Amino acid sequence: MKKLLFFLASVVFLANQSIIEPDAKDYTKWHLPEGATTRLAKGRINDIAYAPDGKQFAVSTNIGIWIYDAQTGTEIELIKEPGRAFRKIAFSPDGNTLACSSGFTGHGAIMLWDKATGEFTHTFRAPIGLSSLYYSEDGNKLICAGYFGRVSVWEIKADDPPTLISNIELDFKSWSEFWPFTLSPDGRFLAITTPDWQTKDYSIKLYDGITGKLLHTLDDHTLSVKSLSFSPDSKTLLSGDSYDSIRAWHTETGELKTSMYWMNGKSTNVLEYSHNGKFIVSSHDDGVRLWHKTEDESQNAIYAIGDYKNIMYLDEHREYVYKTAFSPDENTLITGSKDGTIVAWDTKTGDQRFECKGHLEGIKGVVLSDAGETLLTINQPYNPMGAYQQRRWDVNTGEILSSVVSEKIHWGTMVISPDGKKLASHQSSGNCFLWDIALDTPQLITTFDLPGYRRGGLNARIAFSPDGKMLAAGGEDFAVHVWTIDDESNTLTHKFTSKEHTKAVWSLAFSPDGKRLASGGRDELFRIWDVEKGNTLFTLSGHTWRVNCFAFSPNSRILASGSYQLFLWDVESGTLIRKIREQQRAIIEDLAFSPDGKMLLIAARDGLKVYSIDSERFLTLSQDYTGSLRLSPENNTLVTYSWNGDIMLWDWQKVQKMLHDK
Repeated sequence: MKKLLFFLASVVFLANQSIIEPDAKDYTKWHLPEGATTRLAKGRINDIAYAPDGKQFAVSTNIGIWIYDAQTGTEIELIKEPGRAFRKIAFSPDGNTLACSSGFTGHGAIMLWDKATGEFTHTFRAPIGLSSLYYSEDGNKLICAGYFGRVSVWEIKADDPPTLISNIELDFKSWSEFWPFTLSPDGRFLAITTPDWQTKDYSIKLYDGITGKLLHTLDDHTLSVKSLSFSPDSKTLLSGDSYDSIRAWHTETGELKTSMYWMNGKSTNVLEYSHNGKFIVSSHDDGVRLWHKTEDESQNAIYAIGDYKNIMYLDEHREYVYKTAFSPDENTLITGSKDGTIVAWDTKTGDQRFECKGHLEGIKGVVLSDAGETLLTINQPYNPMGAYQQRRWDVNTGEILSSVVSEKIHWGTMVISPDGKKLASHQSSGNCFLWDIALDTPQLITTFDLPGYRRGGLNARIAFSPDGKMLAAGGEDFAVHVWTIDDESNTLTHKFTSKEHTKAVWSLAFSPDGKRLASGGRDELFRIWDVEKGNTLFTLSGHTWRVNCFAFSPNSRILASGSYQLFLWDVESGTLIRKIREQQRAIIEDLAFSPDGKMLLIAARDGLKVYSIDSERFLTLSQDYTGSLRLSPENNTLVTYSWNGDIMLWDWQKVQKMLHDK
């Protein structure tokens, strides 16, 4: 009987294994909403943290937290909570708990994830925009620092909710997310720099992290400070500025210990000590430098930070590094780059141990191939802006088939043509470019201008017609411009310009037949244009915020407009058909009709939804931020993507059935 039971149990186990094994190995299938088939990208790298035993490391993103094997770089797990984005993370000293700040900018909450159960156990308030988050050595306290000089300390007990035991708030009337600040490992010192470009005040303020008292003003930098880091013993503060120097300060006295000047000027984006202070890593626009502590040895190196000598220069990344982490044994350095990769380096030899791909950000466009086998994506990192990146993905496996990084295409607005062969971009001051991106290296086709665009102006909006033969643009000049594209001569012919908006143009969309153009602005109005004649057919109102996006129905007769409201309009008469949502809590980012015009797809900051126009029913597909969507009925595929690096593929037939069955 025991043998029979064992046999039956084995059959059940093996049967279950055959079902779950593919997903267990394929991270592209982890934590997918119903109806989704594949997650291609892994999200922007927000933070990296090693587990105390050094066997795993965690990477926080706006999608969730990825757990990797620290020896191979293999994906082990994705920690996900619907609707949550994760920023700073920290393991408890015993490695059993992971503390995670939640939200797009550390959204005022910290969540504790229990490794044994795989569940979040506690959620509690925290300062927004955390720069520091860590446990005390005994694991009984959790300490963090956030925007406006907020420092909080919680007592952590095994079975009880965390208790706030200390909280300071400095008196900053304004704050910028680009101001560096950090808390020392012992919690005693809080370093903040609040640059004033008018007075050229680039000083660092050193506060008592417990009382909030100002201790020292460190004012030797002559350019804005971009990076700060405390030594493991909290006795030294490192600071790197935007051009020529790295400096070390004595935290007790505020005295300058040493300065290191670059020969040709280098912005220092990241500074970090290893756990025991054996190494310092510094990241710059052109690469990463590793510094080794060489006490009692003469410094003959060209560059040295006190008794740390530069021993290694790592420049294999194709974009700058903005996140770093050392393994607990200091034998491995992990670098996270804007090129979407994470690389593990041997600190003794400089050799690469492994590379993790797919951590993208700033995704600005996607095009699915006609056969549905590949997906083309374009993206550009931000803050500061990085180079144009173009990837082609295998839809079936999720693998990156090819990757192009180009410095030619300037930062700014980017829009890809419906066939994926052209790219229109805007730099600033009305300077626009049309590129051929079907080649291995993007080539400039022609340039065009936005007449009357203010000098230094940003936020231009560009749209291709469905057939790719027309181009519309608008922005801070309050005008709408339309050109025709001649593929044979590679020229643009100006069709019309009209300035009827009273504020910046924020959204543009052509009708499927190319006869109409919708333009929405910050003036809360939108217009429907006759493209052939270049005149306004209707000026419509009803939105109480900027008109953020449009979608025409397949027959070009209905227009959906979205912001904090969602309306349907009759294109022929200019009359309101329906207020689908008079108000909603999250801004709508993109809209698309189904091929039969009976459903409306809604991409919003609070998720992805489908609306049945006939039954007036809503179906929520995802609670995660969704920036844009593209529907390819020929391939039965819906593609959703966001600036935060999330790309998902959906089974369109299944989505339709889900709405029908609701």
